[in-house]
Amino acid sequence: MRISAFIHYAFSSFAAAALLAGCGGLPQSFDSAQGGPARAAMGAPCVYLLSTSEASNLSNSQIVAPNCFIYINDTANMSYSVITAAKILYSGPAPREIGAMFPEATPAPGPTVNDPCPTIAGCSYLMDHPPSISKCGPARQYNNSTVSPGCYKGLTLSGTDTLSPGLYVINGQFHVNNADVSGSGVTIYMAATVQDTNFSSARLTLSAPTGGNYNGMLFYRPPGQDASINFSTCTCDFTGILYFPTTPVNYEDTGGNYQLLIFGQANFSTSEHLHFGPP
Repeated sequence: MRISAFIHYAFSSFAAAALLAGCGGLPQSFDSAQGGPARAAMGAPCVYLLSTSEASNLSNSQIVAPNCFIYINDTANMSYSVITAAKILYSGPAPREIGAMFPEATPAPGPTVNDPCPTIAGCSYLMDHPPSISKCGPARQYNNSTVSPGCYKGLTLSGTDTLSPGLYVINGQFHVNNADVSGSGVTIYMAATVQDTNFSSARLTLSAPTGGNYNGMLFYRPPGQDASINFSTCTCDFTGILYFPTTPVNYEDTGGNYQLLIFGQANFSTSEHLHFGPP
């Protein structure tokens, strides 16, 4: 990276840190790995990569998380990335760091962390009260439509669609192909039977509820599901928690403004717009 480009990026990171500090940082309840709430000035977790046997790929990326902790239960390739984070801990082999820059914390060894879902109100509610799929409606296809919450045996979106606020339970194929989809106050629950997901060339602008039983939860997938999810060609603007605790997730060249990502394993390679914390 050229010196001038790095100075510009460092200034942008400083500005992002100031913005986060001004809005109170991340929700306190996310700091389960530290044994209690974290003050905004100290930061809180924003990325969990929970697999203890699969390395993640963070190479050639720009990750702006100046008030956040990144926990990696295995190891990662961070080569040629600029990763700004308050803490970066790994519990597997030392990560690959060739050409990497860490304007704030550098990667350090740490303990294996547990799935934080039981400590997050909205996540634990879904874990303890999984939605029924016994009366799901038939598979539906929507094109240039307003979509109502409910349980679907399959859901395909195309054109320009709006998701009304509420809980969407997907119990089958979930395709969002080259669609422009928006919605606020949305929670998407992907049941155990969902194995076929496709977000190719989609444009998604979605935010989670800010109260109620599903507070903060944007995507939820039950633990044990290991079929990969690919957002690599999605233009994603997500606000909320993405919970895929045992899933390999491809986020290559994808960005957004998140509160918390909980993945099994991740590919963030070439991502340039990963920002963490509510504005």
